[in-house]
Amino acid sequence: MMDRLLIIDDDLETARIWGDYFTARGYEVLTANDTASGIELARTRHPGCILLDVRFDEEGDEAGYYACKKLREFYAEPIIMLSAYKVDPLEKVQGLEFGATGYLEKTVSLRELEGWVKAQMRTFGHQVYHIGDEGQIEVDTRRREVRREGHVLKLTQTEYKLIGFLCAHRGEPQSKADLINLLYADDLEATESRLTSHIYNLRRQVEDDPKKPTVILTVHGFGYRVA
Repeated sequence: MMDRLLIIDDDLETARIWGDYFTARGYEVLTANDTASGIELARTRHPGCILLDVRFDEEGDEAGYYACKKLREFYAEPIIMLSAYKVDPLEKVQGLEFGATGYLEKTVSLRELEGWVKAQMRTFGHQVYHIGDEGQIEVDTRRREVRREGHVLKLTQTEYKLIGFLCAHRGEPQSKADLINLLYADDLEATESRLTSHIYNLRRQVEDDPKKPTVILTVHGFGYRVA
């Protein structure tokens, strides 16, 4: 399966050089030249890793930090931030606190950058979550598969995104409002009933009895979590 890399950088030449390099090495490369477009691509195309510029000329010196924080509302895989300036230790700490998993200077060689991407994707990008009372449900983030007792389930993109997000935040109940924003950000008319429908469709596939769930649990008055 081709690894997917997202580059978010308003420096068109840098984005082109990095994009050409990683494309030649077998990656599927997505590019965005502003943070809003980058966040939307991350939400809809599910890259295995993101290279995120720190500063954007039209958005401010700290736009990358706030983009990283916004990405972490729904994105659980690696984000490597890159600065055109010499990295100040405090700025590096700030990036990590906002959710970055790496913080480099743009002067890094392409070979070293590729090494970082490979290591980050290997560490963060391929996780298999085992959920349910006996771990009978497997959610494989690299293959983008959900398996029940070894059998691959046929899920829609929305259903996979929903169960993947709940797994990435296992142990943390997720509010209905946050889940609606995650799944239907562009649909201003999205309602709780639509979310409930997707939850029920998921339960039909992962639960022994959808009416008595043991995998995807309701947190009454708030939202949902996985067991």
